Amino acid sequence: MPETDEIVPTFVQIGPLCQNSTAPDLPLISLEGITGVWTPAVINTSVIGSSTYTFTPGSGQCAVASTMEIEVTNEIVPEFIAIGPLCIDSDAPDLPLTSENGISGTWNPATINTAVAGITTYTFTPDAGQCAVPAVMIVEVSSPTIIAIDLEPTTFWLPNGVATIIADGTAVPLVYSITGNGADWQSENEFNDLAAGPYTAWVMDANGCMDSMSFEILNRVEGDVILTADTVSFCMNIPVIIPVDGNNFTEISSFYIELEFDPSVMSFNSIEQIHPALAGGTFSPGIVGNILQIRYSIFSGSATVPNGASLFSLNFDALQPGLSELRWNLISCEIFESSGQQVPDIYVNGQAEIYPAPTIYAFGSGEYCEGDSLTLQVGTSSAEQLSWVWTGPTGHQHLEPEWQLGALGMNDNGQFTVEATNPYFCSDTKTVDLVINPKPIIYLGYADTICYGQAALLDPGSGFETYLWHDGSTNQTILVSDPGLYFVSVMDEKGCSAVDSVALIPCTIDLLIPNAFTPNNDALNDIFRPIFRGWEPGKYYMQIYSRWGQLIFESTAFEQGWDGTVDGVLAPPGVYTYVISFEAPSYVTRIVSSPVTGSVTLIR
Repeated sequence: MPETDEIVPTFVQIGPLCQNSTAPDLPLISLEGITGVWTPAVINTSVIGSSTYTFTPGSGQCAVASTMEIEVTNEIVPEFIAIGPLCIDSDAPDLPLTSENGISGTWNPATINTAVAGITTYTFTPDAGQCAVPAVMIVEVSSPTIIAIDLEPTTFWLPNGVATIIADGTAVPLVYSITGNGADWQSENEFNDLAAGPYTAWVMDANGCMDSMSFEILNRVEGDVILTADTVSFCMNIPVIIPVDGNNFTEISSFYIELEFDPSVMSFNSIEQIHPALAGGTFSPGIVGNILQIRYSIFSGSATVPNGASLFSLNFDALQPGLSELRWNLISCEIFESSGQQVPDIYVNGQAEIYPAPTIYAFGSGEYCEGDSLTLQVGTSSAEQLSWVWTGPTGHQHLEPEWQLGALGMNDNGQFTVEATNPYFCSDTKTVDLVINPKPIIYLGYADTICYGQAALLDPGSGFETYLWHDGSTNQTILVSDPGLYFVSVMDEKGCSAVDSVALIPCTIDLLIPNAFTPNNDALNDIFRPIFRGWEPGKYYMQIYSRWGQLIFESTAFEQGWDGTVDGVLAPPGVYTYVISFEAPSYVTRIVSSPVTGSVTLIR
């Protein structure tokens, strides 16, 4: 036979492959058409490095084994230059679409949001075919916040005002300025030796983020009369009371002041809570547009009010939620002392903030009967979140808008109060008044059944508005003689009703007597005694005798039986004789006659 050269199978090279990637199948047919199997049979990408895979041809193909080296390379972690921290509402840079080590991909979220302070995670997903894994970038957005500015005015127009900036921020340390130009940044938040006038406070955190707030240093002339309109906050449903305080208010005979307010938020009512020192004069208030004009004069002498005391209060009605600035009209305000000389004056503005108040309605008031079912309900026409507190006449509380009282009792008689409070701590209160009438009390008999020997008069009692018996009768009483169930419904003058019933049964007396018992303390048939049915005997006497006629037990209470002992000693098993005597009224039918004699077997 002719000889042929052995064929070396060849294949298209596989790899390099990424670690943990899905590997392709090893081809079972070579480029020369040689079939066979591989060892190992599948490509393992879990281990980094080069692995040898051996192809063994099938028999009869005149081919030799061949190998393929497949390399598994390490996964690449995309690397980026960190972004931030960023200032709130600042222009954020674009997220890079290619990493520092050359991996391209996309981000989720796609852009950086600086509108909200906080820390956000952005995830980078590499494009396919790069042997790379996802990566994340943490971007922090923060800015300091000026919470308030404490101010001290200048005196006599000297540069001795003080401003203290109160700020908060997470990127410390914070530095402060009142120019913002970088020349006066300082670590202390207090600025001294300020002249009267407007300023802007600045705060900057360690990331260079800033916040600002305008303020004004006022001037105070020591010894001058100072009038202050207080800063207050009230809810919509209560009067707005604004105290006007005074300092150095000494020997004043008259004044004229004007106070601007927002008439869309508040409406002026009156002047009240006048200091007793001003009671000798006359107040003349008036409204011109958005200006409250107040003229005061004292007919003789002058008025002196202690420092810090309230001169009077302004009473307004709240019209709608909002903020009303209270500004003195400095051009028109004048204060005069008793000599007629105008005195220097200083006016401190205020604010009145009006919060929305809930408006609620409650249902359930009325007159009810004891035992009626009732659910108290409260609601509101607004969509705001409210907290509810019901309080009953006994002080018990319920925290839901609906209160299912169930069957009403006499302790529910009285007033229930419900209070609704909104997130501004403004509240509205409503009351529900309940009058609980007691349920009528009736008894047709001393028990649920009446044994009859003659006609019985059933009477639920007098004083009710209506009576309705089982047969439709509306009389107070009914005479019955037949056995059966009788019931009556009554209603009093308040419309409250009650029902009672009684069963009329024949008057009989009968008794059941067991013929054996087993006193073994298993709670089953341990005691020998008769069981009376129907009428209970008025008198009763049971005697137990041994077979030799000896009296070994006696009892005058039919509830008490023989336990199978004689003077505390167990009686032997056997037959014992009993004699049971009883008495009943003449109208009671006796099923068995007294005395009853017989025997009972004691079994052990």
